[in-house]
Amino acid sequence: MCPICPHACALVEGQTGLCRARVAEGGEVVDANYGRITSLALDPIEKKPLARFRPGSKVLSVGSYGCNLRCPFCQNASIACAGERDVPWREIAPAELVDAAASLVTEGNIGSPSPTTSRSWASSSSATPRTSPTSVAWSTCWYPTAT
Repeated sequence: MCPICPHACALVEGQTGLCRARVAEGGEVVDANYGRITSLALDPIEKKPLARFRPGSKVLSVGSYGCNLRCPFCQNASIACAGERDVPWREIAPAELVDAAASLVTEGNIGSPSPTTSRSWASSSSATPRTSPTSVAWSTCWYPTAT
């Protein structure tokens, strides 16, 4: 059973959860989208749900496929509600994301929001040592649990 959200998907080997980002593999539920990026863009901070946080700055937006919600107003539904075979994606290691964020500091980047569906990848990216001061904002629809 997937412990990530209240859907508590009861998955059998090889089955993907409602979010389309978690899969039963080897007796465990794992992130099928670990390190898989569908979008990467430098956005104005005002586009994020961060009221009065460093106005005028920019933030590296990172996204992946998979979401456990089906919000009718979602601007990212074509990616968020997709699965691995529905959208193009590329692999990126946590250290590569940190390097990308650091390289954009001169263009006004102050950090990088983590992807919503791979908590372990987001944690790895956040824990990677940085050579420049950046913030991490985790825009998420997740229900935090111990997993």
